[in-house]
Parts: sequence; structure tokens; C-alpha cells
Amino acid sequence: LNFDAETFESDFYYVPLMVQTSNKDICKVYPYEIMHVAIEDRESVLHLIDKKVIRTNYNISHWEDVLSSRCFKRPHNSYIVNLNYVTEVTRDFVNLKYSNNQYAIYTSQRKVSRFKKDFLNFGK
Repeated sequence: LNFDAETFESDFYYVPLMVQTSNKDICKVYPYEIMHVAIEDRESVLHLIDKKVIRTNYNISHWEDVLSSRCFKRPHNSYIVNLNYVTEVTRDFVNLKYSNNQYAIYTSQRKVSRFKKDFLNFGK
């Protein structure tokens, strides 16, 4: 069996995920559309590149498992971000941008150094 991590990565990014929303609707979401996942009011919320927001009852660990690609990382216990949209990483924030869609995501002191390493190695 010949496993090519790069092919897997690109295939994963374009395979749709079926997501059950908090109100029990089903949505099709592609990983490349997800800018970040956040915990808000005890729900996990997907923030997409088109500014659409999808509220789900899944916990953050579920999304960490589902989005176990090298382009999704956690700078804080309440967030998972898509490294493709990261423009800057500081001690306190990760800045994300796609078109006119921008976010500043908090980092945690425990996770920021690992996140910075992941971001630096992301383009390699």
C-alpha cells in the first residue's frame, strides 16, 4: 500500500462533511470552507468563508477528530482554525482573513508556541 500524505490532504480538503445543525437540519460543508470552529454558548459553531455560521451540538473534540488534517489546529481550547486563512499569529491572537471576512481568535499561553510551530511548518 502506497500512502501519499499530500494526496490525502488535498482529497480530504474537498470531500464534503455532512453536518447536523443544532436545529436538526443537515448541511453539506467542505473543509476548505471552514475558517474556524468556535465554542459559543455550549455549542460548536462553524464560521465559513462566505460568512455563513452553522451552529451544531457537537463538542470541540468531535471537530478536532473530523478535521484531523494538518491544516486545522487549535490555538486555544475553544477554537480550531484553518491555517490556510491565518494571516498573523501574535502572543494573544491568531488573525484570519478571507476576502472581506476577518476574525481575531484568542490564543492560550499553553498552546500558542505549538500553534506557531505548526503554522511555520504549514507551508513546507
